[in-house]
Amino acid sequence: MTRTSRNSPVVPGASRRTFLCNAGITGGAGAMFATMGALGLAPHPGGKP
Repeated sequence: MTRTSRNSPVVPGASRRTFLCNAGITGGAGAMFATMGALGLAPHPGGKP
């Protein structure tokens, strides 16, 4: 298994986009938006945290 510079495992073929699509398929748009927020990819409702 390949490792990144942060020494975390990398799964071949996996990407942030794939992860978010799977989260959306499983839990709907709300789950995908919450996941994006947790990853720092979506704006917070009240502005900056």
